[in-house]
Amino acid sequence: MALMSTSLPRFARSLRYRSASRAERFGSSLVSVDSGGKEEGVTPEKLFHELLGLDLKWKVTECEFDSESGVVRLRIEETEHLWKVKRSPDEGSEAACYDHTEEMVWRHLNAFEHKCEIGCRLPRARYIKTQKVYPLCPSTTSL
Repeated sequence: MALMSTSLPRFARSLRYRSASRAERFGSSLVSVDSGGKEEGVTPEKLFHELLGLDLKWKVTECEFDSESGVVRLRIEETEHLWKVKRSPDEGSEAACYDHTEEMVWRHLNAFEHKCEIGCRLPRARYIKTQKVYPLCPSTTSL
């Protein structure tokens, strides 16, 4: 079930303009332009990406509303950008994705007066020099 219609609600229009400086800093945008030059509207995934304050390393891939239980479920995943900037804290070597943990679910603040849960299979990184494997978590500045 869709959380919002394709037309841009009033609160999203104001968010679109207020987030211009944030979009410049993090490269995110609530409104995207398709290959034909036409603006695409806000999707629930884009809206929650902006509301959660995620940077380019993480993205909201799925947004679901269960009307029976009144729960908004969001799924986040890492992007390729994470692996371009991730470095070992010890020696500064590059990291690559090793695997992912089992699905973890966190209770978030309510979203539009509904319970909100965030699910993610956190990536584990293998550092190139040491071959050590470490779990990665979204930083507090990303979530």
